[in-house]
Amino acid sequence: MKGLVSGLYNYDSFSKGTQNSDSYATGKAAVYYLWQILDNLRFKEDADYLISFENGDKYFINSETAIEVKIKGNVSLGVSYVVNYQNMLPSPELKHTDTTFRTSLVIDF
Repeated sequence: MKGLVSGLYNYDSFSKGTQNSDSYATGKAAVYYLWQILDNLRFKEDADYLISFENGDKYFINSETAIEVKIKGNVSLGVSYVVNYQNMLPSPELKHTDTTFRTSLVIDF
């Protein structure tokens, strides 16, 4: 498991809503976890939390949960589920949470 704490400067450009863009300083805390279950199977979790220093009500939570299965040599098949949450939306027609299901071919070198 690894952790990270950092400061960032964000610039957001919006395609919906009355505001075209926003820029602000943020703090980020992240955790990266890797579990080698078997020789050919591993589980990964990456999660982070970002908060605006200018407006504490504006924050983001991101998570990616993944499983990778080694097929042959340095080729693996990956399956992951990504969740991105945004507390303050630039437009009321948007949703707070975006989710993505991914499959991938991973080549280690």
